[in-house]
Amino acid sequence: MPPADDLADRIGEFLDAHHVMSLATCGPHGPHAVNLFYARDRLSLLWVSDRQSMHSANIGVNPQVGATVAPDYRDFDAISGVQIFGHAYSLSDAAARYSARTLLARRYVGKALSNVAAPLGPDDRAGLCVCRPLPACSGQDCIDR
Repeated sequence: MPPADDLADRIGEFLDAHHVMSLATCGPHGPHAVNLFYARDRLSLLWVSDRQSMHSANIGVNPQVGATVAPDYRDFDAISGVQIFGHAYSLSDAAARYSARTLLARRYVGKALSNVAAPLGPDDRAGLCVCRPLPACSGQDCIDR
């Protein structure tokens, strides 16, 4: 297997083993960070957010984001995680929204997030978002360790 495929597989396995990402955005009021449940589509991260939340508003004016996924560690030498830098946006295409809802519902079966498979109406405050990694993040820079 080529090294790039091996790295993408390792990143995917790491992302599958965890459920919460920290998303950093920056908007008119400065930087903002939030923890969110996610699902993945390859190396892109998908999540549900209130369209009126600070991070959703920030993404609307500045799509550049950073995200980290890492477990909690007590031993400095054991720290590992994934950092992703990319562009985030709200999904508006019906097919993309359906795909995202399906991935989230599969990942969170029986959890509060499993209701994202229900159709979202125009007045629904829940938005489906995605962070697509920048090409530079498909290499060794994506894995801390």
